[in-house]
Amino acid sequence: MKENRNVTRQGAAADIWRNGQSSHGLSSMRFWEIDNFFKCPVVGICLTPSEQKRMLKKTGMLFKKKSLFQIHEILVASSETENRLSRKIDSLLNRKFRDEAETCLGLGESEFMECWDTRFETGDFKGILWCAAINQRLKNESKIKIFGDIHMATHCNSEQRGKLNRTLSM
Repeated sequence: MKENRNVTRQGAAADIWRNGQSSHGLSSMRFWEIDNFFKCPVVGICLTPSEQKRMLKKTGMLFKKKSLFQIHEILVASSETENRLSRKIDSLLNRKFRDEAETCLGLGESEFMECWDTRFETGDFKGILWCAAINQRLKNESKIKIFGDIHMATHCNSEQRGKLNRTLSM
């Protein structure tokens, strides 16, 4: 009986995303269809290292001797086409961020970007990043701003990490 409930839950998530449409009827892209500049951040930010390893394990790929970077690269490379791994990643991300997507994909451009700014500022932006990547209605200008925010934050984080390491080594 327990297995049946699990199947039902997974079935409900699949229904929401069937044919690339949310339950609101809004079109969304699949993992292998998102803009190239989102592929690396989506894999690196939206999937934990354990989820990344689990994706490889589920497709029978060996990963035990691979570094986190090598695993990341395999997942990003899988996004180039629809394949077993890219479908599993798409399914996981859609399940993981289903509730957020149901809310965010229905927002207009300016509301979506306000939500992005707020969540990015608080550090709680994984779900809305996925929503931005799959959102077919979001203008390129907005997508580039989102990518730029993430990109520049990595530079700042790198600088802060260097300062912290120098302070700790004194």
